[in-house]
Amino acid sequence: MIRTILVISLDLVVTTLMLPLVLIGGIFKLLRLYGAERRFVTVLAGFFGWFFLATAGARISVEGKEHLKGLRGKPLCVVGNHQGIADIPVVVHALPFSIGFIAKRSLSYFPWIGILMWMIRCVPIDRTSPRSSIRAIDKGVRNIRNGFPMLIFPEGTRSKGGQMKIFKKGSLKLATRAEAIILPVSINGSYRFFEEKGRLATGRASVTFHEPIHTAGMSKEELAGLTERVEDVVRSAVTTG
Repeated sequence: MIRTILVISLDLVVTTLMLPLVLIGGIFKLLRLYGAERRFVTVLAGFFGWFFLATAGARISVEGKEHLKGLRGKPLCVVGNHQGIADIPVVVHALPFSIGFIAKRSLSYFPWIGILMWMIRCVPIDRTSPRSSIRAIDKGVRNIRNGFPMLIFPEGTRSKGGQMKIFKKGSLKLATRAEAIILPVSINGSYRFFEEKGRLATGRASVTFHEPIHTAGMSKEELAGLTERVEDVVRSAVTTG
């Protein structure tokens, strides 16, 4: 209860502090100063990733950092398993650059979460509308091509700590259409921060980055087996405990 009250109080403070940051981010977007915008949102996203995890008392370990070298500013799509709502701040905390993600439109209705999503170039989607899905992919492709990485969870839904689900067919369309570099990531333990007890809780989680996969120039045969290939890589470092 005390932790929940603390989170709500800090949320109000953060919402107020977001206002001048929105103005700065808006100026960068308007003037198409993509380099400055990327640096700005990297610092901003890093802070809020830390903010969430620090509030939850989370402890994160990261492996495979050597696979991140040379990826900054490249067309990049981060692909991982989905254990819980904390997956995004966990991955944001682990990366040295910012990432956007495709998310349910309803998330954008929360004050500072919606603002932050806009600033880091997240793409809202109405899952009940096929047209919305097409628009979301188009926008995500543009983000990647402009040097703003995107994060996707091909399982489509949270496993909540259970067995990792099968990656959906066509789930990597965002990456292949943008001819992006795919960075596979395995997430373990993130469900402990909320899903395990149904409330915000402390815990440990780990993130493992794998060797990047370049999709540009892939043959039809390689593209056909890409989803299974990435799934196998991610699953190799995912545990159920």
